[in-house]
Amino acid sequence: MVANITMALIALSGGSAAPRAVMYRFYVAEASKLFVIMASLGVAFKLFNPPAAPLLVTFALALLAHWGAVAYVRRPSLTTGGATVNRDTDRCQE
Repeated sequence: MVANITMALIALSGGSAAPRAVMYRFYVAEASKLFVIMASLGVAFKLFNPPAAPLLVTFALALLAHWGAVAYVRRPSLTTGGATVNRDTDRCQE
């Protein structure tokens, strides 16, 4: 929850801006979120001494599933010159 709040505060700070600036803020926010998660896992390992392998494997699989789903949904089509195709209507979106 702390990691998501950190991401939201960073990503949504600064108000409206150019699209590149907004994307940059979201990239910085995502990196900050991952840093907070890694720090939290480090604290949890120090305090509670859980078995590390199952926790880290589950975390890695969850990240891969999320990023894989995003990559699959937003992948560019080779037949549209890089534009994204809406799978519901088969129309190109620039």
